[in-house]
Amino acid sequence: MKAAQNRFRYIHTGSGLSYNSPPPHHPLHAWATPQVLLLMLFTLLTTGCSSFLQLTNDPNKAAADELGYRTLGTVIEDESIEGRLLNKFTQLSPALSEANVKVTSFNGVVLITGTVKSKALRDQAEEIAKATIPQIRMIHNELAINNTYNSAAVDQWISARIKARMLFTEQFPASKIKVTTHNRVVYLFGMLTQSESNWAVNIAKQTKGVRKIVKIIEPLDATVPKTATGQEQR
Repeated sequence: MKAAQNRFRYIHTGSGLSYNSPPPHHPLHAWATPQVLLLMLFTLLTTGCSSFLQLTNDPNKAAADELGYRTLGTVIEDESIEGRLLNKFTQLSPALSEANVKVTSFNGVVLITGTVKSKALRDQAEEIAKATIPQIRMIHNELAINNTYNSAAVDQWISARIKARMLFTEQFPASKIKVTTHNRVVYLFGMLTQSESNWAVNIAKQTKGVRKIVKIIEPLDATVPKTATGQEQR
């Protein structure tokens, strides 16, 4: 009964919104010391607002240097897209509302992850997104079908660890990147140069537990197409 009551609770991870039940006991809980939890909290909070701080603390910064940073309005709109789309799933599809579905938005590019029972539900999620949220510019549907998912705690730890490494890597533009993880697959969002993109992938590769890295990147280099995606296999 208690698990059923918690099923539709929003969980904000700092890299998207999702419906989730509390994860089962996991061996990683053993190292969940106050110091580690504080590090995770600090990382999630600072990456959530760092784009705004980067733009406002130095008003004389050249426009070229600001390229790739989301404005405060864009950050707010991305948060709105995540919540509104999950609400649409609830309103229009009871089966989707009961599934483990997570929505992440960055600059209007939406990633849908989680697990559903059929291809029809997977396709339905994408159709709802296309039909109901006009602010979405692109959709990456990574919903898995009939896949057992029990690694929520591991995923949150991986994302927090990668964000922490980015924050404490000298001269790395951590506030230009959004990181989310599902089933140990790391998704990297951002408006980045090729060198920044490679740098982000290398940081993610160094994190224990990562199974695969998927780049959802809008390149800033003039020589590459406006929008591109790629994958890095572990």
